[in-house]
Amino acid sequence: DRVRKLPTREEVHSLPYGTWPGSSAQLPDLNARFCKPGGTFKLYPDQVQALTEVGLAGGAGVLLSVGAGKTLVALLAGQMLDARRVMYFTLASAKDQVIRYDIPEYSRHFNIRTDNLSVHSHDELSARNGATLLERCDPDLLILDEAHKYRHKTSTRTKRLLRFLREHPNVHVLWLSGTATNASLKDYQHLLVASHHERAPIPLDHEALIEWDQCNAPVRQGKPREPGVLDALCRVGENVRAGYRRRLLSTVGVVGTTSSEALGTSLYYHRMDPAVPEVVQEALRNLEGTWTRPDGELFSDILSLHRARRQLAMGFYYRWVWPNGAPTEDEQAWINARKAWHSKVRDQLAGLARPGMDSPWFLAAAAERGLAHAEGRLPASQQHLPRWLDHGSPVAEWVEWKRYRHMPAPPREAVWLDSFAVEAAAAWSKEHPEGIIWTQHEALGQAVSLVANIPYFGGGEQASKGIKDLQDQLVAQERHQCVVASLSAHGTAKNLQHAWSKMLYLEVPANGTTMEQSVGREHRTGQRADEVHVWIALHTQPLEEALCAAMLQASYIEETLGQRQKLI
Repeated sequence: DRVRKLPTREEVHSLPYGTWPGSSAQLPDLNARFCKPGGTFKLYPDQVQALTEVGLAGGAGVLLSVGAGKTLVALLAGQMLDARRVMYFTLASAKDQVIRYDIPEYSRHFNIRTDNLSVHSHDELSARNGATLLERCDPDLLILDEAHKYRHKTSTRTKRLLRFLREHPNVHVLWLSGTATNASLKDYQHLLVASHHERAPIPLDHEALIEWDQCNAPVRQGKPREPGVLDALCRVGENVRAGYRRRLLSTVGVVGTTSSEALGTSLYYHRMDPAVPEVVQEALRNLEGTWTRPDGELFSDILSLHRARRQLAMGFYYRWVWPNGAPTEDEQAWINARKAWHSKVRDQLAGLARPGMDSPWFLAAAAERGLAHAEGRLPASQQHLPRWLDHGSPVAEWVEWKRYRHMPAPPREAVWLDSFAVEAAAAWSKEHPEGIIWTQHEALGQAVSLVANIPYFGGGEQASKGIKDLQDQLVAQERHQCVVASLSAHGTAKNLQHAWSKMLYLEVPANGTTMEQSVGREHRTGQRADEVHVWIALHTQPLEEALCAAMLQASYIEETLGQRQKLI
């Protein structure tokens, strides 16, 4: 009832924007306010609406599609609220781009205030010395770009953010994401509450949220779920997702992509099916039947099994390299202790955590203080700090892991059964010099780079700078160069549309948001080609299953948030 009775955008404005989802005809002229004389850039209607509602609502959730210009909204938002101190959080891989490229470039065309702005990476909030980062900076506006990085309430950064906002309820919050959810309202409920407080168009209590989430959740098979409690939000002829989406996006301060202006670049998908050699097919069959890798390694958990399936689909697998050919007694003890400790930490972080116990590092320190206190050796200077005890006793998993954690992890090597996938990617690179080959495993990326004789850009600052520099060179020289790139390192927060217009997913991710973000590296504003073409390797069942999972998530996002997904 609370959500149903919230005023809609049309009810809040004396002069409504127009028929939902809104026209731009009566939006304020923010271009007159922000554009510099002689500048050639103008604000898009969706950007004007987002900035307007930041001012009206005192914060916002901006759900503009990937490539729709969220960065400029973030850089101008502080002026809409007359903020005195603005903290802008973005991806670590994008921080340098924001400071060195985005701010200088946009400042040529818009009046951007930077004297009250500090730019940080999300990782800074997760770091050991980030526990008091928000308190030290004392912002009155927090901007969370790529806000899906705060999706998990159990993560260190999210816990620190929410704790700060509870203690500082007057801080304004603007969060922006083109991929706010995977498949659950729980991914962004806390962000809506952070920006809208009691005006959030979503349940505030956990039980009601679970009920709403179950009504909206993706159904992998069978009939769609009944509307349940969400039937009250639906108009005649609406299904539950359409009703929820309309109520969400009609809330002032929740801004989706409503502009009818098209990108102007068509997007096409193609299937790639290299022939799978018998040795790889046999390895996959044996893995499915016995959970055993070709080298005899037996798996006991489903996640390790899935990782091995995806590696074998590319013709290889990873294994640890033990100096003596097999782990010694101490090395096996290291394996067991490591696994037990990591499991204990994961279980602990899955629940609520108080300050000083909200990250793996802090938990290790707290467990050590618990052990030291039990042994009577805890210094007086640490008596006030949190101690982690298990039913009043030192954490047994920590005691055991402490004995072995000084031992280094063994090196890892890739064992190749067949190079068929590498050779297929190399052949593709010759036919499509204006393409990017996305990989998830470093060994695969390096192998393709070697066989195709093209650059590979993995993780790290040097690789991030390298792919940007190469793009600048290719544009300046008006030539093409196919590259291999790590999907995790370069599939977000990179503008790669200037030099490339084709891509190949050699390892398709089983995640709709990852697909949306990475396709959006090329299919975005500024793409000079008339068409962007995407190839997806689908030569084994694990790859088919991954694509199906990604498409299911993409459908959920589009149907609940109204964000048009590039995958469907």
